[in-house]
Amino acid sequence: MVGLWFLVAIPTVLILTCGILILVYQQTVFDVIIGLSLVIFCGALGAGVALVVIGIRIDRRLSALQMDFVSKVSHELKTPLTSIRLFVETLKLGRVKEPEKIDACLDVIAKETDRLSVLISRLLSWGAMEAGAFEVALLPHKPIELVHPVVEAFRPQAEHGKAIISVDVPDAIAEVSADSTAFGDALMNLLTNALRYGGEAPQIEVSARMRGETEVEIAVRDHGIGIAREHQLRIFDRFYRADERYSRAVGGTGLGLAIARHIVLAHRGNIELTSKPGEGSTFTIVLPTATAFAERAVLTKARAVT
Repeated sequence: MVGLWFLVAIPTVLILTCGILILVYQQTVFDVIIGLSLVIFCGALGAGVALVVIGIRIDRRLSALQMDFVSKVSHELKTPLTSIRLFVETLKLGRVKEPEKIDACLDVIAKETDRLSVLISRLLSWGAMEAGAFEVALLPHKPIELVHPVVEAFRPQAEHGKAIISVDVPDAIAEVSADSTAFGDALMNLLTNALRYGGEAPQIEVSARMRGETEVEIAVRDHGIGIAREHQLRIFDRFYRADERYSRAVGGTGLGLAIARHIVLAHRGNIELTSKPGEGSTFTIVLPTATAFAERAVLTKARAVT
């Protein structure tokens, strides 16, 4: 990379110097034209080289992220598969005789199978999003109807992680247009992150309230390690990890927040982050109300017609 800079920089500086000298000591209009042409050429050349270097760095970083992603996915897949294989072999060889221990082995196999299914589902979802094949079927739902089933499905995982989860979603909040399955995936990703990064005894708060008259916000708050400001703008990027050392300890593929953001955008909404290191994080999904969504759709259709 340094060699490329010198290879281009030295001739560029020489040409630029010639152009400046011609402009300084110009005697005719032709000298002015030649001088300006050389200066503009050098500027364009420098900008082009800078763009090429930036592109190379981005490609290298993306390649490194993809390699790291493959490594993480391989590890995440290998762990439950290894557990399933070991317990199946244990049962097959008849090493466990007591019914209680057999049930315990089957419970582990079931949990690891569920874990594997979630991981594969997440990878398939991301693949569909990358291919532009991800679609949502938006229907009116009350926020409590969207939040309650996800929280109930998450409770066993929360209890296993010794987490305390509270829900404050008033029934009177306006309906939103949402795909319950897709929204559930986004909310589950946020809850899983709150559990992973919520500390030793996570306290997770799920709430919903109106934002003005046309929007509803659904928030997931934890009181864990928080996210430093320099990481907050990139936390929704694919494969990105704010703290790689801590992320390796808790697992994951680095796709959860990217998937959540993609789902929320498909709902014509937005996802926001408020966080401070040591004080926890709050992820807020902001969706238009069903009425506002319908009005926007009519307005968009009218504009398209005109």
